Amino acid sequence: MQVRISHAFKSKLVDVEVAAAAVRPPQRDAALPEGQAAVRVRFNRIRGLPSCDAGTDGSPTDALTIGFSGLVRAFSVDEPSAKPTATREATGWGASIDALVPIIPVKSVENRGNALTFTGSFVHGRGIADQTRTQAGATFPPLPGYTPNVDNGLVTYDATGTLRTIDWRTFVVTLQYYLPPTGRLFVATNYTQAQSSNVASLTDPSQATRVYKLARYFDANVFFDVTPALRVGVSYHFTHQRFVDDATARNHRWMLSAYYFF
Repeated sequence: MQVRISHAFKSKLVDVEVAAAAVRPPQRDAALPEGQAAVRVRFNRIRGLPSCDAGTDGSPTDALTIGFSGLVRAFSVDEPSAKPTATREATGWGASIDALVPIIPVKSVENRGNALTFTGSFVHGRGIADQTRTQAGATFPPLPGYTPNVDNGLVTYDATGTLRTIDWRTFVVTLQYYLPPTGRLFVATNYTQAQSSNVASLTDPSQATRVYKLARYFDANVFFDVTPALRVGVSYHFTHQRFVDDATARNHRWMLSAYYFF
């Protein structure tokens, strides 16, 4: 069950969209729904390409866009006991700012040459691992016979038995450039980072080697549209993680790809 309400105020130059919702909370059998709200502003005459697929699969260009969104949620978790008789509460929240900025606007889907587009997202919040994909391996402290009534990675108990949210700050930035004259050859790069300010202090020492507190990802891509339906590309990917015990893990990967749109 959910309730949503939204409205778009449109004009030739600027569109403003507002929305609010009461949606399914992250915790099963929660007493309260999760509250969400957002506002998005689009400047219609400044156009960019929203993704690498734009132009080849018929995706349209998109306007210069800035968005703000947020959520608030309540947690009520069984106390840390093999036979809990009470619950303990915590409040989670998250805020995000997102933007699509055509640094060099695109002329049209067919004429993409010299178009340069930036997209970015910055998120900060508490108890929002499901929204940012940063469960990170975090779990509740080991306690024989105890099964928490909430998914791992959102909240946990500290050493004093107080329910704490696991906090995260994440961001994603992307650049895409379509080489002149036609844009059939283009390059794209992405960088993401996720960091928690408190997951280390909330992690049991026995789990320190399995829970990360910092993650970074980077890729660089070159694509070429052989035909309007066939795209080939080569990509480099790098992943870095730092765990609670300060050990690090790195991964390097190359990928050749081909896409057929029909």
